[in-house]
Amino acid sequence: GIPRGGSKLAQALEKYITPDSIFRLVVDDVWTTGKSMRDVLRPSDYGIVVFARQPIPEHMPVRAIFTMSNV
Repeated sequence: GIPRGGSKLAQALEKYITPDSIFRLVVDDVWTTGKSMRDVLRPSDYGIVVFARQPIPEHMPVRAIFTMSNV
């Protein structure tokens, strides 16, 4: 998880970890600029955020559960 908001979400999802997987799911609570996610994503990672305040670029392997357009 991304430090602070994403850490608690990552802890809640720990029981679903597959230790030998080559992929990582990186989680965060809020996407604002995407800097935090860009700083930690590796090429084979996927990202999930609970809420996106700004649009997530289509080339990013990150999806939002909720976006400003949903609210």
